[in-house]
Parts: sequence; structure tokens; C-alpha cells
Amino acid sequence: MRSRTMNEQAAGMGPRASLRITASDYPGRRSRLCEDVVAGEGRISEFLGPRFDDATALGELISALHRRNYPRSGLAAILKEFACAVDAPSAVEEQIERLRNASAVTVFAGQQAGLFTGPLLTIYKALSVERWADDLERAFSVPVIACFWIADDDHDFAEIDHVEFPSGTAVERIRYEPSQAPSGAPVGRHRIDSGIEPVFARLEEQLPESEYKTGVLQTLKEAYAPGTGFGEAFARLWYRMFPASKLVFVSGSDERLKRLSAPVLATAAL
Repeated sequence: MRSRTMNEQAAGMGPRASLRITASDYPGRRSRLCEDVVAGEGRISEFLGPRFDDATALGELISALHRRNYPRSGLAAILKEFACAVDAPSAVEEQIERLRNASAVTVFAGQQAGLFTGPLLTIYKALSVERWADDLERAFSVPVIACFWIADDDHDFAEIDHVEFPSGTAVERIRYEPSQAPSGAPVGRHRIDSGIEPVFARLEEQLPESEYKTGVLQTLKEAYAPGTGFGEAFARLWYRMFPASKLVFVSGSDERLKRLSAPVLATAAL
């Protein structure tokens, strides 16, 4: 009996993995760009790749990825080192080890490493990619590892140095002001310093009293301790919030990852 092809496996995708989203699911005014992205067509379609629910195209993409060679052992070693540094659960290390499997593929989400995770959309992105990896693995019977690209090579410090939260009928903004500004350097080079202490003091003052307040503040202080980078703090806080998570974090500022990806970048530049 011959083995099933990727497309034949995809034909068995259940409703959980084949959910279609249309423009009508997004109420209110929408730009033409939004319409094209949601519909997966129009002038922007050639830049998007296959839709998340296009089983045939996804099967073809997985087959194409299997025909390529990757420095899997070197990649796994770098990612494991980062995972250990941020106290990732054992399930994350197991996911990283699965990367050594020649049939394994990855799916990515990503965002800047904002203070205390940044905007809520970052959390939605990370949760969605982990869910999607499970759906794809079930549909195509190949190892699929969910990854999150921490864009800590970004230079826009003002985009990630603050947090906003509801306080009564207002929205409060608390900004982290380091003793020495990054001055245009990548965020990944900045280590949190004593400037974080006034942020914690303001949070303690503004947050309403509850049975959870002390624990929340303590968790934030442990994740964003002086001497920690924004990327590491982000990942450490994620695993404290979601201890059962299998999400693998990838630091965009890691020089070793840049060297591993040099052949890909050189090809893209041609």
C-alpha cells in the first residue's frame, strides 16, 4: 500500500483546522489592503503565500520545505540555550529537539518585545501560532513546531518602553526611562537597569487591590529584573503566564542565528 501524499492527508483536515475567515467576519470600515489580506486575493496575493486554510497549497509548501537542507543541529543548540536562560518548561526543550527531525517544519508569529509583553495583540499572535501548529501537525502528520520571533533587533525603543492599562475610567501609561537611553541601538543590546524600579512603584500604586496583585507584581519584577534583556524578559514572563506552553522563542538579535541564515539572506538579496 502506498503512503498518502501531503494533499491526500490535507483532504482529511477537520473543521478545526479548515476554518475559513471572510471579510464579513471583520465589522466596521475596512481598507482595500485589509480586504485583500483577508480574501487572500487581489494585487497583494503574490506576496502573501498560501492561505492558512488552503490545504492543497500548504501540503505543497511542506513538500518543498522537505527538499531543502537546514543546519538543524546548530539551530537547535542555539534555541535550547535561549530556552534554558529564560526558564522554559521541559515541553519547550522537547519541541526544540524535534527540530532535528528532517521532516519537521516550523510556523512563526512575531512582534517586538514590548514592556510586560506589549499590546494584547502580541499575546493573540503567540497563542494563535501555537494552536495553528497543532492543527497542521494533526492534518499533515509531520512534526510542526510553533515559534515566536522576538524582534529585538528593532531600533524603535519608544515603541516598546511603555505599558498601558485601564485605571478606573482612564487609560494609564507608564514609561520605562533607563538611566542611559539606547541611542538608536537595537533593543536587543539594551539591558534593563534601575529605571525599571519607578515603573514597579507606579504599578503598585495604580493597580486595584485584589488577591492577585502581589503575585502579579512579583512575577513582573522577576521577569524584568535589572540586567535582563527585553527579549529574555518577554519570554520568561510568557512561560510564567502559560506554564504549559510549547512555544519556542527566537531572538532576532542573536548573532549566531544571523550567521546561520547568511546563505538565505544572500540569496534573497540577489
